[in-house]
Amino acid sequence: MVHPAPAASTPFSSLAADLQAVSEQLAGASSAEAVCGSILASVVGALGAVSATIALLVADGQPQAGELKVIAHRGEGADAQPRWHGVPGHPSPAGDAVRRREALYFSTPAELTHAYPHLAARPIPLSACAALPLVLDGQGIGTLLVEFREAHVFRSEQQSFLRILAAQGATALGRVQLLSELEARVAARTAELEAQNRALQEEGAALDAFVAYKESIGAERDVVALAQQAIHVLRTSLSHVSAAYYELDGPLWKARAWSSDVSDEVMQQIRAGVPLDAANFAEAARTRAAVFADGWDAGANSLPSTESYGAVALVPLMIGETLHSLFAVGTAEARAWSERERAIVRAVTRGLGLTLERTEHLRQLAQERTTLAARTAALEAFAELTRDLSLSADPYGLIERAEATVLSLLPPATRPSGKSRTGAGTPPG
Repeated sequence: MVHPAPAASTPFSSLAADLQAVSEQLAGASSAEAVCGSILASVVGALGAVSATIALLVADGQPQAGELKVIAHRGEGADAQPRWHGVPGHPSPAGDAVRRREALYFSTPAELTHAYPHLAARPIPLSACAALPLVLDGQGIGTLLVEFREAHVFRSEQQSFLRILAAQGATALGRVQLLSELEARVAARTAELEAQNRALQEEGAALDAFVAYKESIGAERDVVALAQQAIHVLRTSLSHVSAAYYELDGPLWKARAWSSDVSDEVMQQIRAGVPLDAANFAEAARTRAAVFADGWDAGANSLPSTESYGAVALVPLMIGETLHSLFAVGTAEARAWSERERAIVRAVTRGLGLTLERTEHLRQLAQERTTLAARTAALEAFAELTRDLSLSADPYGLIERAEATVLSLLPPATRPSGKSRTGAGTPPG
């Protein structure tokens, strides 16, 4: 029986120095590539191996989960992965090492084919090899594969060197994996915080626009003037947009106010009116909700002159449960609304809507006060008439006064025209 010649012994002090150097390199490594590069360079350099390979188990949930995948190789043998994977359905040194969490050493090809007979049919141009498991927290995560061109006796100091190197490598790989996951979580959290900050900025801009509008209107009650002021405030925050205020006029939505940048052609069309069945106008009227039309279709909305606009928003303005009017905003600079733009449009139109409701409420109050004053005056007239019943000698004059008092309580449209039925106080002949 032929035994391999003893390999030249590598002084333990030299291996210890290599371990110290690798430990320092691994402490500063921040990527799997750096970790694997340090380990493989040390193995090849310290032991004179012809090649070294690191293969890791594919994580659960990934394609080919549980299989070994080569992530780093140094030295000869570009076919390291297929050679060490063995034959499908059969065990392999790399797989057994990580599965059993046990270092495997083969000093000759005969030892390898004796342990794995199915490999005898495959040409293996190497004479010695070792497979060491990479174990992290008691779980095998991969294998360190070392190959020699000549027969090689793995002395105890070399086995210790490889075991320590494999343990350090597994720990370093686990650390950089945790570091990578931490960086990913930090990046995700940073992106989340940036999104929240943008949202707060957008909300702040919208609030500023709302406050600016409420401050600008003062005691104004004219609806068109209020709409024009809303347009001005909106364009102060979004100078690139156009805006218009529409009211229903029979079967058409007609513009009553618009921004100064609106072209004459567009102005003529929106003043002439938009049909009720125009796509986005109809949607806003039907849903009673803001419609932000990204990719504005001018033809479908019966406004061919607005085809230069890429996005249009239509916001219904409600008074109670009743649709009062529509506020339109358009941009020619984009085909989609940003969240900031949407927030500002909503804020300004919310302010306009609240103001319209307040104006309508004040109008109703004023009307009620007028009606109440008329009724009070009529009651006072009746009281005076009652006092005069015992003093006046003209009954027809009293009747005339009573009739006038009653008529004053009726709406103007229901009051009879012509002279008094009593003949202006003259008794019938």
